[in-house]
Amino acid sequence: MAARRAKGKDSKPNTVIAIDKDKNSQHALKWAVENIVVDSPNCILLHVQTKLRIGAAGENTEAPHDNQEEAHQFFLPFRGFCARKGIIATEVLLHDIDISSAIVDYINNNSIANIVLGSSARNSFLKKFKSADVPTTLLKTTPDTCAVFIVSKGRLLASRSASRLQTPQHSPHPTKQPGLSMVSDPGPTSSTSSSESGR
Repeated sequence: MAARRAKGKDSKPNTVIAIDKDKNSQHALKWAVENIVVDSPNCILLHVQTKLRIGAAGENTEAPHDNQEEAHQFFLPFRGFCARKGIIATEVLLHDIDISSAIVDYINNNSIANIVLGSSARNSFLKKFKSADVPTTLLKTTPDTCAVFIVSKGRLLASRSASRLQTPQHSPHPTKQPGLSMVSDPGPTSSTSSSESGR
């Protein structure tokens, strides 16, 4: 397997599991835990939220507290799985219309060594008539310092190895960037905090 065990200053590989509401995200998390996050029980659960609730006047009506609670509920099953496996997971919620672009920006800004995600749930007939899906786009656009693993039904469907090593000056920890929230378990109403499950 071509999984990168890239190490940062704290000797922990930086692995992101991109998750959504579909079954393939659960398969991707399980595969990552069994195949990549074995040596160092740390990972980043990443979700890109693309929708905003628009009010009658056309403005965003979603309160920060509602967003925090919705994110907490979204991450709950993934957090539970990580806790059962003894994995320390940091939950990151990005807000962007373009999912692939948001993920690539996050990888670039945080020196990520591996990204694991589920394959697209769209059927193959629709794929022929629409633009490339997120997994296909990430295989092509992810920086060459990051390995990409696409999982379907618990098996590796496609992958691309990193062709270049991370440079040591990059920070191995997630940094604050526009459109980024780190979700707490449940805690202060602050929109930025980190959560470690498995404590």
